[in-house]
Amino acid sequence: MKRVLLMICSVCLVLACLFGLFACVAGVKDIMNIKTYKEEDLATAEEGIATARDGIKQLMENEDVYLEGVSTYEAGLSAYYDGKQQLADGYKQYEAGKQKLADGYKQYNEGKALLDANTQAYNEGKEKIATLEQYMPYIEAIDNATQNVRDTNKSIIGNDADKALGTLRANALKLAADSAAVAAISDLVGMDIGDLLESNPEDTSICGNIVDMYYDGLAQLKQYEDGLAQLIAAEKQLADGEKQLKDAEGQLADGEAQLADGAAQLADGDAQLSVYEDGQAQLAAGMEQFLEEMAEVTTRSGKKVVPGLAELLGDDFSIWVLDENGDVKVERGCQFVDLESCSKLLDEAEHYLELSGVDTKGELYPRIATYAMIAIACIFGIIGGIVGLVSAINGQKKNGYVAGLICAILAVAANVVGVFTGYTDFAYQTREVVDGVKEYTYSGDLQLAAMIVLAVVAVIFTIVASAARKAAKKAEAACAAEANEAAVAGAAAAVAEAPEAEEKVADLEAENAALKEMVAKLAADAATVQE
Repeated sequence: MKRVLLMICSVCLVLACLFGLFACVAGVKDIMNIKTYKEEDLATAEEGIATARDGIKQLMENEDVYLEGVSTYEAGLSAYYDGKQQLADGYKQYEAGKQKLADGYKQYNEGKALLDANTQAYNEGKEKIATLEQYMPYIEAIDNATQNVRDTNKSIIGNDADKALGTLRANALKLAADSAAVAAISDLVGMDIGDLLESNPEDTSICGNIVDMYYDGLAQLKQYEDGLAQLIAAEKQLADGEKQLKDAEGQLADGEAQLADGAAQLADGDAQLSVYEDGQAQLAAGMEQFLEEMAEVTTRSGKKVVPGLAELLGDDFSIWVLDENGDVKVERGCQFVDLESCSKLLDEAEHYLELSGVDTKGELYPRIATYAMIAIACIFGIIGGIVGLVSAINGQKKNGYVAGLICAILAVAANVVGVFTGYTDFAYQTREVVDGVKEYTYSGDLQLAAMIVLAVVAVIFTIVASAARKAAKKAEAACAAEANEAAVAGAAAAVAEAPEAEEKVADLEAENAALKEMVAKLAADAATVQE
């Protein structure tokens, strides 16, 4: 029965050890996964810290230049918008001048058309006026002497009515006597004035009409000539307006060029300022990333083992520059970071990496030691299981007890370590990247099961092997005693048969050797029979 039980325990021990070796290999793989990505993360973090320190140095060196550049840029921007407004006003004035010039051309063309339409009448009127002009002394003399028709620039010749009447008659008769004048004037007015003057020299209303016609004609001629002079002046004004518009076009073109040059300079200045602002933004993003990624480290059960970066910095810490109102300082839409605070953050980030590295080693090294103990235990367990199995089958004395005992001691010791370290209460998980996403998984459950199973099976195997070993020793002792008793009895019979003793000595010695050979075999058989 014990041999059967030993056989079963041996098989179970071998299987448990194989399971344990598999778990150890998987556990070491998990540890290497953690070790690899923690080293990569450490290298990335250290590189990021070094880059951030370089960025802080550059920002510190260029801060004054940036602030001066902002002042210059804002002044240039103000000047640019002023120039843009002035250019817009210039365009407005240009369009107004252009419209005014168009209106001037319209009025000029209308005036010119009107003058052109009256040129013939002007020439005819001028000819008539020229004709009348040589006879006007007669007519004006008559008209000046008349109470009813007088020129606004003339005064009555005398206060004595009789004298005036005499003068009037004399002038009228004098004109009537000039046949050429009468004929010319009659032709102009369309009636014979000679008969009127001779028959009634005191009726001189016709002369007043002629005077009015003369001066009206002069006024009309003057109006035409004034219009012509205005047209000539308008031509000059239009030419000046054309020149002014052309000059304005050149000024506007220069303004456009200056504005474009100013815009280019502003764009260049904006690009230079943006370099500093991008550096501020990148530094802020890096600081935020450090704060996010360097979170506190807790075990699977929630026990904190490494404080987070934010905790190391304190509750009142801020990476931002604050104004007098407690708001984040902003320049051109860029939030300013406090470079001194960023340097402090990087110092604490390095401290965090040191704490995390120490804690990582503190977790992984015991795990490696535990898995090594389990692996060694499994090797001894396999040896003990195989020896025990052979012993159970062939009845050999050696049943793998010592190897099983070593396996049990190592397995129990590994579990004791597991009890003190929390078995699977680990802080660091394995990491796999799936479709660009990092996925984390706690490990150790498989190794925990293997440790417990191996310890239980190894202890049971050791107990069974020990019992079988003791039983085998006891049976061997009993068989040896029986063999000795048989040898003593044979020796006594041989002494009794002294005559035949010498002859049978050789036979007895051969039988004694055969009996000793059988003792060892019978010992195991006896143990089996007893069971």
